[in-house]
Amino acid sequence: HPSMSKLNARLDQYSVWVALGWFDVMQSYRRTLFGPWWHTFNIAIFSFSMTFVYGALFGVPTVEYASYVLGGMISWFWISAVIVEGGSVFISQQHHVRNPDIDNENLIWAAAFKFSVIFAHQFVLVAGFVLVGLIDLSWNHLLVIPVLVGVFLLSLNVITILGLLFARFRDVQKLFSSSMIVIMLITPIVWKPEMMEGWRSAFVLANPFHHIIEFIRRPLLGETPSQVTILYIIGLIIFTQILARVLYKHFSKRIIFWI
Repeated sequence: HPSMSKLNARLDQYSVWVALGWFDVMQSYRRTLFGPWWHTFNIAIFSFSMTFVYGALFGVPTVEYASYVLGGMISWFWISAVIVEGGSVFISQQHHVRNPDIDNENLIWAAAFKFSVIFAHQFVLVAGFVLVGLIDLSWNHLLVIPVLVGVFLLSLNVITILGLLFARFRDVQKLFSSSMIVIMLITPIVWKPEMMEGWRSAFVLANPFHHIIEFIRRPLLGETPSQVTILYIIGLIIFTQILARVLYKHFSKRIIFWI
């Protein structure tokens, strides 16, 4: 099958995209003391701030709310990075795009690997919450493994789609960058879905970012995602995979002219 042969070819070249991804991680934090751990510090500071402020506003117990916000912020930082930074993969890596010896798909896989590495750093925060008793350790934490696989697959698809769109239409890049704060506010990250009542609850359930966050957050908290969320994510991965393949097949050769 053509798709399987392409997948096998990409896996055979893992040394290329892993090296590119790891180099990008190191280059992004060159001459910094903590490197990619800055993401961890940002999430920790943001989570603690939101817990003390919004926990009091919403009247939610601090212990329960702290872990909820932490899981939400870990999920959101990954989402925003994949959309804003991952979507700019061909623009930011144009020196590689112009290199005929490097396949553009390796740049996509390298970016997905980079975000997975940074995402994995945040498990330290979860471990810290487990140690201080804010999160109960359970077998459900093993669900983080399939979550990592799902996160990587979804990253590949989203980066491919947005990478082509951002390279062709620079206004789309600006639109997504300026919309992230709005999306964050209307998505249950620091507030809970049950706080939205009546017809507005349908708006939450129709929000794809809500399901992505729940898919990531629940295993981090030692819980199981709902069947609706799991089916939604599977459907989203399949849909974005088909869309990514179609777009890349028709427009990949034009990337060099767009950048």
